[in-house]
Order: sequence, then C-alpha cells, then structure tokens
Amino acid sequence: MTKRYYGGDKVKGGAYVNLRTAEFTSIPKGGGTLPGALQARYIRVPAIAVVFAGPLMGLAFVILLPLAGVLAIPVVLYRVLQRVGREMGRALVRGAVPGWVPGAAYLVRRGPIQKAEPPREAELPEKADVLAALEAEMRRQRRQGKQ
Repeated sequence: MTKRYYGGDKVKGGAYVNLRTAEFTSIPKGGGTLPGALQARYIRVPAIAVVFAGPLMGLAFVILLPLAGVLAIPVVLYRVLQRVGREMGRALVRGAVPGWVPGAAYLVRRGPIQKAEPPREAELPEKADVLAALEAEMRRQRRQGKQ
C-alpha cells in the first residue's frame, strides 16, 4: 500500500498527486513542503508514471469535453420540455377549476328560487305616519336620557 501524505508535510523531492483534486505537485530534489491544508491528501507518484499519465489525461480531456457537450443537449431539452409541460398542465387545471375566493361562502340552494312578490300599495304605511312614529320615539328616548 502506498504511503499517504497530507498538506503541510515535509517530503523529499518527487511528484505527488492530490487525491481530492487529481492535481500534480512537483517538489524539488532537495525536498520541501506539500501545499494545502491538513485535509489535502497526497500520494507519491514515480516519475515514469507522470510521463505517461500527463499525455493520457490530456487525451481524455480532448475526447471527453466535446462528448460532454453533446450529452448535455438532451438533458437541457428534457428540462425545457418538462417546464413547458408543467405550465401547460397548470393552465388546463386553472381553466377547469373555478376560482376560489377566501372568505366567500359557497352555499348550496335546494329547490327552485322563489321570487318574492312586491308588497301592494295598500299594505305600505304612509310616509308621514312612519316619520311621525320615528319622531315620537326619538323624543321619548331623549326624555329618558335627561332623567
């Protein structure tokens, strides 16, 4: 098993790979300190592996980057169609369901609506009689309030 080193460790010269970021770090022959915090983990890589791994990683980058763009197009189209479909469904539901008003009472009527007949002229009291009765009631209440 390969020995692990951490950021800030003093190491001898060579090539080291950060296991989290896959970044190569080279330390001069005299030795030095690995960059990064204590959470950064490194392993020492032989020089011949660095010589072969560098070009292979570049080749993978050149091949996979355009492929990633081509593969991203269907994902983007799916999300756009999903959003459009969701909005269309909501519009259909809004049209089918009546609007709800908070605080409004939706009471159900049973049976046909019966229209009330307007009162006949003979049944209505005279305006003067009604005013006289109101006037008398107001006088009575004022007298009671003064006592």
